[in-house]
Amino acid sequence: MRDVLKYLLIGVGGYLLIRQFFGHHQPAESAPPEPTPSTVPGPDTKRLVLEAAQRAGNGQNPMLTFDQWNYYYEQVRGAPGPAIEHAMPGVDRNFRMTVDEWWAAVQRIGLRGVPAFARWVC
Repeated sequence: MRDVLKYLLIGVGGYLLIRQFFGHHQPAESAPPEPTPSTVPGPDTKRLVLEAAQRAGNGQNPMLTFDQWNYYYEQVRGAPGPAIEHAMPGVDRNFRMTVDEWWAAVQRIGLRGVPAFARWVC
């Protein structure tokens, strides 16, 4: 009886293994992808980041740190912004700035400081 059970389990395991690797799978139909925030055109990014910060209750003309602006940038674009060390070397992380100052620093360095996987969305 033990041998029968052993060979039965080996046979079922072999069947599942063959089915997994050699079976014909029909791909599931998928809906077209929804547009993501990363598909937003570049020139509107500054305005969208400012609007996101305003919606979060930071006031009409918010003064935020570089990291806080990057947080809203990531919410809008779906990718992290550049590190402050690349954009504004030597500046204190807690230094507060306007969206114009943050955007000027981001534009000045271009894509340097943006992680390589995120460059396609900038």
